Amino acid sequence: MSNEHMQFCETISHLTQEEKEWFFNLPSIRHIEWDNYDDDIEITDILEGYGISLSCYDGLESLEDLDNFPNFQIDVYQDNVVLRGDEGFNLDHVAAVVQSFIKKFRPYYVFTLTWGIVSSRPGTSGGGYMVVSYDDVENGNVWRAARLTESKLGSRINLAVPPFKLR
Repeated sequence: MSNEHMQFCETISHLTQEEKEWFFNLPSIRHIEWDNYDDDIEITDILEGYGISLSCYDGLESLEDLDNFPNFQIDVYQDNVVLRGDEGFNLDHVAAVVQSFIKKFRPYYVFTLTWGIVSSRPGTSGGGYMVVSYDDVENGNVWRAARLTESKLGSRINLAVPPFKLR
């Protein structure tokens, strides 16, 4: 049996007081006072009321996908916020929060996150990246990047070595 977990830790620095308050007051679905809302209100409406846009959330197939939103840790300090995922996290939740922050406060900001997957089984460790801007969220994994680099370096080697001749 393998032991596997994902982790990330990234910072957004130089927060204004308004930005700090926005992060500090982000709703957690677990802590929403449901009695304050009509029975027919959608979770997405509540989040949008807090300024959380789910337009980049490709994985939203049902409201159950928002269980435990946000499924990562947010720590607000003096002038920065640390976003952290230990033992797993929901990348779509991170993208929704970060892109909402960018749209509200820093339209020209680009946020980059990298994560690692650590496994006790050989060949299964790895990781990836996500880049978030005002309009886009792009991500990829280290295995694809490694294969592309391997292919590029391999083609250089093949050009540098004369072909093998059979006798």
